[in-house]
Order: sequence, then C-alpha cells, then structure tokens
Amino acid sequence: MDISDKLKSATAFAKDNNFDSAIEVLQEVLPNMAIQAGYPHSSYTKIIPYFQKAQRYSEVESYCESVLLPLVKQDCEKAFGHKPSETILAFYNLHVSMVYEKLALCSKREKNKEDEKRFKFEKDKHYIIYDEWFAKEPEPKLREVD
Repeated sequence: MDISDKLKSATAFAKDNNFDSAIEVLQEVLPNMAIQAGYPHSSYTKIIPYFQKAQRYSEVESYCESVLLPLVKQDCEKAFGHKPSETILAFYNLHVSMVYEKLALCSKREKNKEDEKRFKFEKDKHYIIYDEWFAKEPEPKLREVD
C-alpha cells in the first residue's frame, strides 16, 4: 500500500470513528512521508485531532514534540535542501506554527485554557520567525514583455 492509499485508509478509519486505527496507520506512514518529502503540512497535522478524538489528548503534545516535529523538519530539509539554510528554517517554522495551531484547537476542545494559551504562544512565535524571513525576501522582479 502506498502513502496515498494509507492516508486514505486513515481518513476512512476516522470517518468510522475508529481514531486509534487512524493513528496507527498515520504513525506508520508519517516517517515514509518525511523520507519522500514535499507533503503538505495538513498530511502531517491530521493525526493531531485524532489523538484528541480518541480520548488520548494527554499523549498528543509529547507525540508532536518527539516524533512529528522531527519528521516535519526532515521533510523541510529534504524538500528545500537546494535552498539556503535560512529558507529551510523559515519553512520549518511555518510548519511548526501549523502543528501548534492544531494543538491549540485540540486544547480548546478539551477546554484546557492553559494549554491553549501556551500552544497559541508557540504558534505565534514560530509564525513570526517565518514572517520575518518572508518580509526580508525581495519581491520577484517582473520584466517587460517585448
């Protein structure tokens, strides 16, 4: 089964409210995604709400920090490896921001205000790093057509 089929399988499990199976499939496929690189952040972050919906909220932050974020970093390094390291770091921080955004959403659903505030802070902190890099990049120059 290829990555696309496994992602579809995880989604099917989730639609059947079988979130533990969806998590298992994604835990199996995410490392392969990072090796191939170039997958959208949504493919990585879809596992986060599954933890919450499976009543496993207490596990999700640790999973993100120990497994998901290193995989996201690996993907960024491979996908943007031909770019300067500052560019890689900028996009990594953009994706980290998106991970924390999903964590904040889970904590909001859990009515855990303390975690929600902390995750929003992390989301904003990492997005600012990306945004500052983006602001420094020169705008593409348009050339006139002859």
